[in-house]
Amino acid sequence: MTQHTIQVLRETKLALYIWGAGEVAETITEALKRENISIDGYVVDSPYIKENEISKENLLASGVEYNLVRGFLSAFFMTDEEVKENWPGCKNVITIADSYEPLMVERMPEIYYKQNKSAFNKVRTCFKDNLSKESFDEFIDAKITGINTRIIPLVEKAQYFFENAPWKYEKTDVLIDGGAYDGDSILNFIKLRGADYTQIIACEPDKTNYKSLLRNIQDNHIENIQTINKGLYREPTILKFASSGTRMSSIDGLGEEEIVVDTIDNIAGEWDVSIIKMDIEGSEIDALNGAIDTIQRCRPILMISAYHKKDDILKIFDFVNKNAEGYEFFFRCHKPIAIDAVLYAVPKERVK
Repeated sequence: MTQHTIQVLRETKLALYIWGAGEVAETITEALKRENISIDGYVVDSPYIKENEISKENLLASGVEYNLVRGFLSAFFMTDEEVKENWPGCKNVITIADSYEPLMVERMPEIYYKQNKSAFNKVRTCFKDNLSKESFDEFIDAKITGINTRIIPLVEKAQYFFENAPWKYEKTDVLIDGGAYDGDSILNFIKLRGADYTQIIACEPDKTNYKSLLRNIQDNHIENIQTINKGLYREPTILKFASSGTRMSSIDGLGEEEIVVDTIDNIAGEWDVSIIKMDIEGSEIDALNGAIDTIQRCRPILMISAYHKKDDILKIFDFVNKNAEGYEFFFRCHKPIAIDAVLYAVPKERVK
């Protein structure tokens, strides 16, 4: 938190509200506490108001003047001026950038980038379109500096499955969703493709997330789908797991739970897999090493999250180059900070 932000919050002596009440808002609250700054509450849209929460409608009706802290990621898409227009009484819009760092998983030290600049440049030159190159540049900059403003206009909000993607889908598509969470990516896939696919195989190791996945499949009447309560890895085994019931559950040697993991090659079986989507909190390379036979046999589109670790993008790019011939590369940012960045590797015959 900058000294300027602290000074503004202390000198204005206005009521202080955080817009949002989730994980980011909790991180911001702790950061403010360390500076002996208290908040007056969390502003939420939910009809289920909890302690210390207030609806936007009631806040605006109170007529008080206040400072408002951005407390969730989508709030980044609005400028300060747009927020003030929509929030009468708001005098200062506050962004506490370092409170978002836990979500960035691992920052990239500038010295690491400089030491590996030629490798990063090699990746950049292989991108097929200018949007990939621009998104990559701003992602790296935000990963180093924590400053996100130049990412915002480049963000593709729909992750993995979005309109006007530079690749083709087929009615015969078989999707393996690694890190299916509660089925959010599958719902995006269905929204885009309808029933024009052959099979979905959804893998999710977290027990809480898996229950949500099953519920969403049932509630949305999704057909031709197989669910597997396992993680993905380079070999079948049992691993320690840090379970949080959120997107951030992960394989972790210090985790208190154990999960069964398997390879994509085993899970794919005889299916002609055409898309592999993967967001498994930093274990992507391990899982890809368990998918080599499937990749070489089926030539699927690869949609691989590449932001958890500072070297993810380099390792994933090198893996595809080594194990798959005739692929084109694309890169998209799907959140307004340096998370949810995805490397898309597409067989040339599937590129539009």
